[in-house]
Amino acid sequence: MPYLLDGSVDTAAVVACMDQFSAQLTKKAYVLIDNAPMHRSKAFIRHIPKWVKRGLIIRPVIGEFPSLR
Repeated sequence: MPYLLDGSVDTAAVVACMDQFSAQLTKKAYVLIDNAPMHRSKAFIRHIPKWVKRGLIIRPVIGEFPSLR
């Protein structure tokens, strides 16, 4: 399910997308996050327990992936 945003992608936008996505889950899903500031923000981190209860597992990308640049 793609998310199209009009404007900048900030913490509030990412949290809103994750909230909507996690509310629609019928089975466990994984989302890999990078080290972007919005992924390290307190506002984002405090929502993780709610998403996990809904079946959305958040995992950091570990290591370098030059092919994704």
